[in-house]
Amino acid sequence: MNIIQSYFNKNISISDINYTGGYLSPIVNWLSMAYSCLLLRRHNPYDRLIFYGDTDIIYLFEHVFELPYDEYHSVHCNGNYSDWFYCWPKIITYMAQNDAFIHVDNDVFMWTPIPPKLRKAQLVAQHMEKDSQFYIDVYRQINKDGVIIPDYIKTCFSGKYINSFNAGLLGGNDILFFKEYTLEIQKFLDTNVPKILASDKKFLYNVVFEQWLFFGMTKKFKKNVTTFYERPIIDFNMREAHVPSQILSLEDLEYMHVMEHKDNIRCNRFITYKMQSDFPKEYEKIISACWKLGLKSSLNACYLDSNSENPEIFYRSHKLKELFNLTNESLSELKLYEDDKKNKQRRYAQQHAYYLELQKAHNLLIDMYRKDKKTLARYSLTLNPYLIIMENVSPSLIDLLVYKTKKPLLSDPIILQLYNPTFNKIDEFIWSKKKYSLLKSIVYQSNAMEIILNENKNSQLNQVSLFVKQCLFDGIITFRV
Repeated sequence: MNIIQSYFNKNISISDINYTGGYLSPIVNWLSMAYSCLLLRRHNPYDRLIFYGDTDIIYLFEHVFELPYDEYHSVHCNGNYSDWFYCWPKIITYMAQNDAFIHVDNDVFMWTPIPPKLRKAQLVAQHMEKDSQFYIDVYRQINKDGVIIPDYIKTCFSGKYINSFNAGLLGGNDILFFKEYTLEIQKFLDTNVPKILASDKKFLYNVVFEQWLFFGMTKKFKKNVTTFYERPIIDFNMREAHVPSQILSLEDLEYMHVMEHKDNIRCNRFITYKMQSDFPKEYEKIISACWKLGLKSSLNACYLDSNSENPEIFYRSHKLKELFNLTNESLSELKLYEDDKKNKQRRYAQQHAYYLELQKAHNLLIDMYRKDKKTLARYSLTLNPYLIIMENVSPSLIDLLVYKTKKPLLSDPIILQLYNPTFNKIDEFIWSKKKYSLLKSIVYQSNAMEIILNENKNSQLNQVSLFVKQCLFDGIITFRV
């Protein structure tokens, strides 16, 4: 079984890798792709791991990041389809296959070997989807554009739902099916070129030709599809596979597909922390390479001269002035706060290595907790000794800190600050005093670890348990013996 991954991007060159891919940072984008590859290599050591991409991406992955693919294949992906559809390079990759394969999206993380049921399957997908919302909008767009769909795609329609297979994983042993499938995609697109060209929502057709057409053809040819998740996902409600919930549950992880959560700050941090702990040498290689290629970020700010300023310090005052024309006078309080925060960051950065080792040890304990809750039975919880609490904060400052956001205003606000050495910045949390008092009351209870475990699945404790786990992930509280 070949495990394949692919990535094409005309905007990337070896002299310009400044591309976020939907993440909050270009470096996290590259760490994410590397982490996906490295996990596949670690847990499937005897399979051929093959990468398909354009020339510059291959050079970056093979010679700069040195990712351990067994083979690199350069595939030319030109023409209108590659400009219109982000899925088209994957289709080109499917066309190139002559042996059994599973294509794994590069925002998929697998902490276990590919299951035998998938290796033996004629056809493989991540999961079946039943959607009554987004897919209905796609169908309306098809009708609006006058696009012609094959009759067999209509087997996707089931009452109020449209059925599909998610292509986070896609492949199988039935290569002849994939040859027919990719020919049908080509035929569908060629037939509808003028109408798709005129559409103002071309991107919607990605799911039509990659996922709907796949589903329809499996029904037409009566093919069985084996999925990683056995239950269909309804209206994109992933439940146990919901990425933010997976991260904060602190449960052992088997599989994660980031998908639309790339702009979630904890998702970005999770990927960074996991690369840092699971593949430390590769992590250092990538952030160092990014620095040399001009990506200067708080993530690789350790390469800064001691007198240089962190290139990613964010000034709300600059942004508010730029976007909303606020005056210097109205922003004066915020500027003082930012100066204070910057000075704190500089002081902590002088002992960056020390704080980084503390954070790594904390994250290692979280990893241990994920794998075996009993290993930390002798530990208790405590507030992080480096947590800064700012009380008596003026409402006007809070107003500026949450300006034009949907965050509710608090009647008794406080600000929690904590140095994050991995990102070389001061993390900021705006809480109510009541919330902070609740955390302290929980942490110093003798049964605090039992609250996190919630072994009896007490529904009343669920939210409290999640709150404490969130604070652990953020470093606001830590373990102690």
